[in-house]
Amino acid sequence: MVHCVGTLIEGKGDLSYDSMNRRALVEVADQLQALYETTGVKQNLVYLSASKHPPLLPQYLVTKEQAEAHMHSLSGLRSTVLKPGFIADSTSKPWSPALKPLLSMYHTLSSPVLTRLEGTKVHCVSKHLEVDTAVELDSVAYSALAAGLDAEVTQRTLFNQDMDKVTKEFKGRMYNVAKLIM
Repeated sequence: MVHCVGTLIEGKGDLSYDSMNRRALVEVADQLQALYETTGVKQNLVYLSASKHPPLLPQYLVTKEQAEAHMHSLSGLRSTVLKPGFIADSTSKPWSPALKPLLSMYHTLSSPVLTRLEGTKVHCVSKHLEVDTAVELDSVAYSALAAGLDAEVTQRTLFNQDMDKVTKEFKGRMYNVAKLIM
Protein backbone atom coordinates (compact mmCIF):
# COMPACT_ATOMS: atom_id res chain seq x y z
CA MET A 1 0.00 0.00 0.00
CA VAL A 2 1.23 3.49 -0.83
CA HIS A 3 0.08 6.24 1.52
CA CYS A 4 0.31 9.74 0.06
CA VAL A 5 -2.46 11.58 1.90
CA GLY A 6 -1.28 14.87 3.37
CA THR A 7 -1.52 18.60 3.15
CA LEU A 8 1.07 21.25 2.43
CA ILE A 9 -0.99 24.17 3.72
CA GLU A 10 -2.58 23.62 7.12
CA GLY A 11 -6.31 24.02 7.55
CA LYS A 12 -8.62 23.60 10.52
CA GLY A 13 -10.04 20.38 11.98
CA ASP A 14 -9.79 17.48 9.53
CA LEU A 15 -7.46 19.56 7.33
CA SER A 16 -4.89 20.19 10.08
CA TYR A 17 -1.33 18.91 9.81
CA ASP A 18 -2.02 16.53 12.67
CA SER A 19 -5.09 15.09 10.98
CA MET A 20 -3.80 14.95 7.39
CA ASN A 21 -0.05 14.32 7.84
CA ARG A 22 0.02 12.21 11.00
CA ARG A 23 -3.32 10.71 11.98
CA ALA A 24 -4.25 9.60 8.44
CA LEU A 25 -1.13 7.40 8.27
CA VAL A 26 -1.43 6.20 11.88
CA GLU A 27 -4.95 4.92 11.21
CA VAL A 28 -3.90 3.05 8.05
CA ALA A 29 -0.79 1.62 9.74
CA ASP A 30 -2.85 0.43 12.71
CA GLN A 31 -5.31 -1.31 10.36
CA LEU A 32 -2.44 -3.05 8.57
CA GLN A 33 -0.96 -4.06 11.94
CA ALA A 34 -4.33 -5.57 12.93
CA LEU A 35 -4.40 -7.46 9.60
CA TYR A 36 -0.92 -8.83 10.37
CA GLU A 37 -2.04 -9.92 13.84
CA THR A 38 -4.96 -11.81 12.27
CA THR A 39 -3.15 -13.38 9.31
CA GLY A 40 0.52 -13.44 10.35
CA VAL A 41 1.44 -11.87 6.98
CA LYS A 42 3.53 -8.70 7.11
CA GLN A 43 2.15 -5.85 5.07
CA ASN A 44 4.12 -3.44 2.84
CA LEU A 45 3.46 0.22 3.55
CA VAL A 46 5.12 2.98 1.56
CA TYR A 47 4.76 6.47 3.03
CA LEU A 48 5.27 9.68 1.08
CA SER A 49 6.85 12.00 3.63
CA ALA A 50 9.20 14.96 3.04
CA SER A 51 12.88 15.72 3.46
CA LYS A 52 12.33 19.31 4.63
CA HIS A 53 9.45 21.49 5.66
CA PRO A 54 8.32 24.39 3.50
CA PRO A 55 9.96 27.64 4.58
CA LEU A 56 8.54 28.85 7.91
CA LEU A 57 6.20 25.83 8.29
CA PRO A 58 8.11 23.44 10.61
CA GLN A 59 4.98 21.69 11.93
CA TYR A 60 4.48 20.21 8.44
CA LEU A 61 7.56 18.01 8.85
CA VAL A 62 7.07 17.40 12.58
CA THR A 63 3.73 15.67 11.96
CA LYS A 64 5.11 13.62 9.06
CA GLU A 65 8.05 12.44 11.19
CA GLN A 66 5.69 11.51 14.03
CA ALA A 67 3.77 9.37 11.54
CA GLU A 68 7.02 7.77 10.34
CA ALA A 69 8.01 6.90 13.92
CA HIS A 70 4.64 5.25 14.55
CA MET A 71 4.85 3.28 11.32
CA HIS A 72 8.35 2.04 12.16
CA SER A 73 7.21 0.97 15.63
CA LEU A 74 4.76 -1.63 14.26
CA SER A 75 6.09 -5.16 13.92
CA GLY A 76 3.60 -6.20 11.23
CA LEU A 77 4.78 -3.71 8.65
CA ARG A 78 7.55 -3.65 6.10
CA SER A 79 7.68 0.11 5.94
CA THR A 80 9.43 2.32 3.42
CA VAL A 81 9.58 6.10 3.68
CA LEU A 82 10.03 8.31 0.63
CA LYS A 83 11.42 11.72 1.64
CA PRO A 84 11.48 13.86 -1.48
CA GLY A 85 12.31 17.51 -1.69
CA PHE A 86 10.18 19.58 -4.03
CA ILE A 87 8.46 17.26 -6.54
CA ALA A 88 8.70 18.56 -10.12
CA ASP A 89 6.32 17.44 -12.86
CA SER A 90 5.85 19.21 -16.17
CA THR A 91 2.41 17.67 -16.75
CA SER A 92 0.56 18.54 -13.54
CA LYS A 93 2.74 21.54 -12.59
CA PRO A 94 4.02 23.05 -15.86
CA TRP A 95 5.92 25.74 -13.96
CA SER A 96 7.82 23.26 -11.78
CA PRO A 97 10.69 22.29 -14.15
CA ALA A 98 11.80 25.95 -14.14
CA LEU A 99 11.85 25.91 -10.34
CA LYS A 100 14.00 22.76 -10.16
CA PRO A 101 17.37 24.37 -11.07
CA LEU A 102 16.61 27.38 -8.87
CA LEU A 103 16.01 25.12 -5.86
CA SER A 104 19.21 23.23 -6.64
CA MET A 105 21.17 26.44 -6.81
CA TYR A 106 19.61 27.81 -3.60
CA HIS A 107 20.31 24.51 -1.82
CA THR A 108 23.94 24.44 -3.02
CA LEU A 109 24.62 28.06 -2.09
CA SER A 110 22.69 28.19 1.19
CA SER A 111 23.67 24.85 2.75
CA PRO A 112 27.20 25.91 3.77
CA VAL A 113 25.91 29.23 5.11
CA LEU A 114 23.08 27.62 7.08
CA THR A 115 25.50 25.01 8.46
CA ARG A 116 27.79 27.80 9.73
CA LEU A 117 24.84 29.43 11.47
CA GLU A 118 24.11 26.34 13.58
CA GLY A 119 24.50 27.16 17.24
CA THR A 120 24.21 30.91 16.68
CA LYS A 121 21.36 33.18 17.75
CA VAL A 122 20.08 33.49 14.18
CA HIS A 123 19.93 29.70 13.69
CA CYS A 124 16.42 29.61 15.18
CA VAL A 125 15.32 31.65 12.14
CA SER A 126 17.74 30.38 9.49
CA LYS A 127 16.81 26.71 10.01
CA HIS A 128 13.33 27.54 8.68
CA LEU A 129 14.83 28.65 5.36
CA GLU A 130 16.43 25.30 4.43
CA VAL A 131 15.24 23.64 1.24
CA ASP A 132 16.16 20.39 -0.45
CA THR A 133 16.78 19.89 -4.13
CA ALA A 134 13.89 18.90 -6.39
CA VAL A 135 13.11 15.42 -7.66
CA GLU A 136 11.00 14.35 -10.64
CA LEU A 137 7.55 12.92 -9.97
CA ASP A 138 8.51 9.83 -12.01
CA SER A 139 11.34 9.05 -9.56
CA VAL A 140 8.95 9.24 -6.61
CA ALA A 141 6.36 7.06 -8.39
CA TYR A 142 8.85 4.41 -9.54
CA SER A 143 10.38 4.33 -6.04
CA ALA A 144 6.96 3.76 -4.50
CA LEU A 145 6.33 0.94 -6.96
CA ALA A 146 9.76 -0.59 -6.34
CA ALA A 147 9.28 -0.37 -2.56
CA GLY A 148 6.06 -2.31 -2.85
CA LEU A 149 7.57 -5.02 -5.07
CA ASP A 150 11.29 -5.27 -4.34
CA ALA A 151 12.63 -6.61 -1.05
CA GLU A 152 15.90 -4.71 -1.62
CA VAL A 153 14.03 -1.40 -1.50
CA THR A 154 11.52 -2.22 1.24
CA GLN A 155 12.19 -1.08 4.80
CA ARG A 156 14.39 1.85 3.83
CA THR A 157 14.19 5.61 3.90
CA LEU A 158 14.78 7.06 0.44
CA PHE A 159 15.81 10.64 -0.24
CA ASN A 160 16.01 12.34 -3.68
CA GLN A 161 19.32 10.76 -4.76
CA ASP A 162 18.19 7.35 -3.49
CA MET A 163 14.93 7.59 -5.43
CA ASP A 164 16.76 8.55 -8.63
CA LYS A 165 19.04 5.49 -8.20
CA VAL A 166 16.15 3.12 -7.35
CA THR A 167 14.23 4.40 -10.39
CA LYS A 168 17.14 3.78 -12.75
CA GLU A 169 17.70 0.25 -11.37
CA PHE A 170 13.99 -0.59 -11.32
CA LYS A 171 13.47 0.57 -14.92
CA GLY A 172 16.47 -1.54 -15.96
CA ARG A 173 15.05 -4.64 -14.30
CA MET A 174 11.60 -4.02 -15.82
CA TYR A 175 13.21 -3.65 -19.27
CA ASN A 176 15.01 -6.99 -18.82
CA VAL A 177 11.76 -8.68 -17.73
CA ALA A 178 9.96 -7.25 -20.76
CA LYS A 179 12.71 -8.58 -23.07
CA LEU A 180 12.31 -12.06 -21.57
CA ILE A 181 8.55 -12.01 -22.07
CA MET A 182 8.74 -10.82 -25.67
